[in-house]
Amino acid sequence: MNKKDNQRAAMIEDTQTVLNRNLTYLNPIINFTTYFTELNANYAKYRSLCAQQLSLEGNTDDKSKMKDKLVLSVVEACNRLSAFSLATGNNVLTKEINFSRTDLGRLNSVKLKDVAQAVMDRIQANLVAMAVYGASSSTQTALQTAINNFVTASHKPRSAKNLRKVNTKRASEALRLAEASLKKIDSLINMLILQQPDLYEEYWNARRLNKVGTRYASLVGKAYDAQSHESIAGVRFCFELDPSSDGYREDSKAISKLSAKKGGFMIKNMPAGIYTVVAKKLGFNDLKLTIVVKDGELTRVKIEMTRLVLP
Repeated sequence: MNKKDNQRAAMIEDTQTVLNRNLTYLNPIINFTTYFTELNANYAKYRSLCAQQLSLEGNTDDKSKMKDKLVLSVVEACNRLSAFSLATGNNVLTKEINFSRTDLGRLNSVKLKDVAQAVMDRIQANLVAMAVYGASSSTQTALQTAINNFVTASHKPRSAKNLRKVNTKRASEALRLAEASLKKIDSLINMLILQQPDLYEEYWNARRLNKVGTRYASLVGKAYDAQSHESIAGVRFCFELDPSSDGYREDSKAISKLSAKKGGFMIKNMPAGIYTVVAKKLGFNDLKLTIVVKDGELTRVKIEMTRLVLP
């Protein structure tokens, strides 16, 4: 799946997490259970199709592995034939089986299969005489198995390519349906703006965080009073990128952010790396901590501030 689909999927997962945390309040709302069940079913179908896609994409690797095994099997068989042809003075046979591992590796699928079969036929015609060189019915069976496995693996990528196209369309449709279900839930959440402002804000933060576009949220957080657990507005945050981070430059500037009325804050397009964070608020002890922001991922932080104890 492409990057945009991955971003859309991440947004849906974040939103599902918020909804699951608030089911006790949300379930009694008319139509919520129906819409949420629909969302989960459509998204589960999308994830299942993505898993199938990964399996289909692995067929090329299977072919490569089977080719390597067949090449080694043919090289081993050619070595036996070479020893036999030299001992019997069969110069024609010596020329026929003069293949190196590199030569075999360069052959296309059809040619490699034909060469492997020809080598096997030469050994079969001289199987009794070649017993002293390690040839036997079991080595012949092993070579035939290597040929069969390679032929089977060679056919898979062609059929898998067509299946991948179909799968991609089905996955995109499942993702579209999941987003359509989410839009139905949007209308219900919008009714909670006054009754449940914290839930409303949390939902829409998750809903918009990974929205497809040129900007995305890298970090979202909230400031709390460690004793009362109430949100704190007006906390000043300063984020400084550690020099050990890959994205650090000498002219890297600290990022400053102020928590909103409900204590929340968001930073978009934040360079990945290790940050030292200092939080300050009049009446509270300064807080210093370290966080890690990963490229393309959303980092969530919960800041708990302790009040100053006056002498």
